[in-house]
Amino acid sequence: MKIHGALLGVGLAALFSAMAPPKACGAEPLLWFCPHAPRLLPKPTPMARLRRREYRRLFAPGAAWQAAAAHINIFKIPGRWTLLGPPADLVRQFAFLKRRHIALALEFGVLNAPGRAGKVEGFVGTSLLSAARRIQHYGGALEYLAMDEPIFFGSIYGGRFATHWRPRHVVANAAKYLKALRTVYPGVKIGDIEPLGGSPRGIKLEIQRYRQGVAAFRRARIPLAFFHADVNWPCLPPGALLALRQMTHSEHVPFGVICDGQADAAGNTAWLSAAERHLARAQAAAGTPDQIVFQSWNPYPLKLLPETAPNSFTHLIDAYVNARTILTASLSGSTLSGQLTGAAGRPIAGAPIKVELHPLAGKGVLGTLSTTGRIPQDVKTFRFGISANRAGDNILAGPVDVRIRQFRLQTADGWCVIRAFGKAADMRFWPILLGPQAKSIAVRQGDLLHLTGQRVQFVSRPIFVPRLARGKAFTFSVQARIAPASVDSGYFFSVFPARLGLYPIFFRPASKQAGTAVTAGDGAWSIKFRQPMERGWAVVARYDGDRTHWPAYQTLEVTSVAATCHEAGMVANCQKEPP
Repeated sequence: MKIHGALLGVGLAALFSAMAPPKACGAEPLLWFCPHAPRLLPKPTPMARLRRREYRRLFAPGAAWQAAAAHINIFKIPGRWTLLGPPADLVRQFAFLKRRHIALALEFGVLNAPGRAGKVEGFVGTSLLSAARRIQHYGGALEYLAMDEPIFFGSIYGGRFATHWRPRHVVANAAKYLKALRTVYPGVKIGDIEPLGGSPRGIKLEIQRYRQGVAAFRRARIPLAFFHADVNWPCLPPGALLALRQMTHSEHVPFGVICDGQADAAGNTAWLSAAERHLARAQAAAGTPDQIVFQSWNPYPLKLLPETAPNSFTHLIDAYVNARTILTASLSGSTLSGQLTGAAGRPIAGAPIKVELHPLAGKGVLGTLSTTGRIPQDVKTFRFGISANRAGDNILAGPVDVRIRQFRLQTADGWCVIRAFGKAADMRFWPILLGPQAKSIAVRQGDLLHLTGQRVQFVSRPIFVPRLARGKAFTFSVQARIAPASVDSGYFFSVFPARLGLYPIFFRPASKQAGTAVTAGDGAWSIKFRQPMERGWAVVARYDGDRTHWPAYQTLEVTSVAATCHEAGMVANCQKEPP
């Protein structure tokens, strides 16, 4: 997978209203590893030759990832490598995995329909049996099959050659190929990979269809052994990961997250840093997954070994295993306190713990929301925009109460575009695009543009991109005041007229910075507020991590009588407030 079109909107308020992040159960997650397998080209490029050399080195005797390999439970290989990989490489790979007692998994498409093979992802089911026989022939013991997004591409995808099947029809189509696979490997465990985010039809529909798919596989006597989220990180709405985890667990299916970096990362270090941020974000949103898949489809990371090198892929696995942190937090009256420890229970001293306050009601606070991206090389213009409750979407829902001060897009080397609302003439950059039934109000209050109503769509006039800025990384930010009730109603965006050109920032209230505490020798920390916390706020404690420790988060939601702990994959320690 990677991106399935521009994300046009999501309505999650009703879906998530009764959900809180799950408590950690203490079990260690199952770890998967799937580095980018080499492409076998008639005339390989220098990068292709390097990728093949690095991949082969993983399976050499005494390969320099002994610690990481000891923690990997499952190694996954893609279908094209299974079908086209050189026999000697496959024999060496399978023998290494057997010696290290690492289970072998195959990622493969399991659907078939006339004219779709090679044109729609996942429609290669007729080759599954051949792949299984080739694994068997060269000494592999296949234990897991990870289906390549059958529900999404069979039922949700609406592009060219789409089938528009119901989930039950997707399962019926896949079942015959899965049964053929079991003639070679009767005990193979079958699970599903599906994208999360990136669909024009929204997260709510995705999760609904995935639930129907899980149930249909169970009725077909193919109960899923896992469900992995292939996350479109730039377009992931708040609450989506938690909702998917809640769904899979309600269906008694282990939940996993694919930990990958940015597709446009400019090197090994940038990709690995993004992957670390993504996994920390997933754990903060939905707790520690049952399974974590370290995987790349991207040009980077090219470097896989040695695990001692900070810019190698295997080092990321070591970092996760050895540097995980546990952050506890409790609120008593006006004092927030807790402790930061490493995975082995050792206290972490001298660590900064940042504390923020997030409004849960009211009008929100003025703050800056941002996201990052890269300007396509071949564009000349872009636009800013606002979209809420888009007409015809039938997915977005909720009130709009947003005050905006400015939009900003800035590259690292200083090129910057700002669209503000300081004077009436600034509105000439914003022709209003609304349908005849739309109801919205745009009122300037001082230097803020106040948007209210149910359906709002603004798109700026085209903004010129100079040649020097093309291809550069950028930060897109919006300074705004967003009422908590408007969460999941819409998003701000910058858009380039090119593939993968939409960068959304979903409506969410900005936070107040409450201060920073530094942990003592025993890892303890505390912050005292000027007065006891009022209800209607969430207190977020965050440790950003460093070169030797993983990030950690903890959230306490202040209610009328208690600070309710929202578990972020860490150990919780919540205390009731005094009356």
